[in-house]
Amino acid sequence: MKAAAEEQGLSWLGISEHSQTASYAGGLTVERLRAQVKAIAALNAQGGCELLTGVESDILQDGSLDYAAEVLDELDVVVASVHNRHGQGGAAMTERMLRAARHPSTTLFGHPTGRLLLGRPPPEVDMAALLDACAEAGTAIELNASAHRLDLSARHLAMARARGVTIIINPDAHSIRELANLEFGVSIARRAGLGPDDVLNSRSIDEVRAWLAR
Repeated sequence: MKAAAEEQGLSWLGISEHSQTASYAGGLTVERLRAQVKAIAALNAQGGCELLTGVESDILQDGSLDYAAEVLDELDVVVASVHNRHGQGGAAMTERMLRAARHPSTTLFGHPTGRLLLGRPPPEVDMAALLDACAEAGTAIELNASAHRLDLSARHLAMARARGVTIIINPDAHSIRELANLEFGVSIARRAGLGPDDVLNSRSIDEVRAWLAR
């Protein structure tokens, strides 16, 4: 992934495997996660495209994340995402997501509506309330550029921009070739009226690390 990102001219790339709750997807135990952090440090020592350590932490039914805070705080980026119990009622799902967005360890909220195109409709979530919570907490929100998701929509992205929420375009790359998904995300971001100042990907690694520190 590092080599492929370099070939595409990317100066940095976040690595965020599935978390331990997602055992069906080979989610990382704490031990494997920490081993990956060490491996990334060794790769970064070689120069070139810089890798950020991270994980896509499952949002549990009560809105908590599925690692202890001390584990999450060892990482550069924590993506909080819903991967199960999509059938919760709208009020319960909204409250679950609001709590995750406000979690002190959450860097960004992943594929917020949870929709799968031609596969699963989005749950009945109060998106305005979620975006308000992200704005208050300083949590970024993901534009998931996978062709299976394209989540958020241009309308929701415009709502995020109006609230000053930082947006990050993620390819959701489960393989090297899927890094090209970024192009889909850029198209949707432009359609929503976003500019470089709205999108974290447009910043240098030093600017990104400064944003993460804040």
